[in-house]
Amino acid sequence: MAKQREPQDAETRLSRNDSKTEDSLGDGTKSDVVKDLEIASIPPLPTDDAMFHEFMDQEDLAIAWVEEYFPYLIEKLDFRKLQVENCEFFNEELRKRVADVVYSIPYRDGSTVLKLTIILEHKSQSSPKRNRATIAQTLVYLAEYCLREALKTDSKTTITQPIPVIVYTGPNEKLEKIDWQKCFPLPYELKKYELPFAPEFINMTSLRRQGRLPKNPFLKVMYDVMTRSKASEFEGYGKTALQPLSLLPDKWTEREKRRAIELIFFFSASVKKLRVPNAREIVAELFSSINLEEKMGRDLLYEVVAPRAEQWGIEKERNNMLNSQRSTLRSIIKERFGSCPVSLRNALNKIRDLEELINLRVYALTQAQSLDDLLENAKNAVR
Repeated sequence: MAKQREPQDAETRLSRNDSKTEDSLGDGTKSDVVKDLEIASIPPLPTDDAMFHEFMDQEDLAIAWVEEYFPYLIEKLDFRKLQVENCEFFNEELRKRVADVVYSIPYRDGSTVLKLTIILEHKSQSSPKRNRATIAQTLVYLAEYCLREALKTDSKTTITQPIPVIVYTGPNEKLEKIDWQKCFPLPYELKKYELPFAPEFINMTSLRRQGRLPKNPFLKVMYDVMTRSKASEFEGYGKTALQPLSLLPDKWTEREKRRAIELIFFFSASVKKLRVPNAREIVAELFSSINLEEKMGRDLLYEVVAPRAEQWGIEKERNNMLNSQRSTLRSIIKERFGSCPVSLRNALNKIRDLEELINLRVYALTQAQSLDDLLENAKNAVR
């Protein structure tokens, strides 16, 4: 059970200062639920990528998404057997950077049943450099996935190429697609060697402005918030932020309640991240526009919110300690060897074990003979 606190103004808590005001939510009172939600607003809050993974990894939302954007396949897909795959890769870097979500669904083609695989790659930014990286990463993933399937299945099994889908939620509503030919063009005489590789591209920002977001209430809210990339787009948005959830029955399931809580966190994080001028008012407006305790139940809110606030607080403190050790270590390296090259800085940033960083600091002070020596030890600390 969350610890009781003295009543405090919502806007004051959200701005993290100690001044008292008379502003109120709804009927002028502050529920313990609202206080817990606001106290849970400790960085790091949910990011776009975190929300994408959180929601798109859930099978019923995956089905809703596929039905929305691949309607012409519905009759041939067996959604009862849809699986969200936990893929393993040969390339360690691919585990971290490629293929946000992978679905596999039985697909009936006449009398043959094939395994249809859909790769979802989420992108919230676009530039020539990022687009080249995105298309290259996606192609490498396709090759790795096919290689993995080829090695683990017998020769009689049909292996289908995965369908790559790039889901874009950035500010450029006019961005239409990212294809290989534009990112890596060849001169006319060599066109026959060019790869005809153009993944399915879904621009959620463009679809939102056309009023064509998913029908599923949870996906609709998630993408609606995710594609508001400017502070001005959140003006007066508080009361309508969770409006699609009103389409749900009055009696919510446990899963629906938890999803609604996730969306509240996500909304709060988004308006703060963009430094919306009246962020405090907008979030307060959101809290006052929905009856949290009635819809979700106080016990569930305490169960979900309080531990998360504690977890985020611990994680923040741990990151501060890691960053402090890295900073000290870089200073020592510069003092001893004159510089700290990018490769070494990157290796240090990958070390998540505080004890390993401390040991490396002692090594840098007393035993390291060269920058290469330190780089090797830093890489070993990551493994």
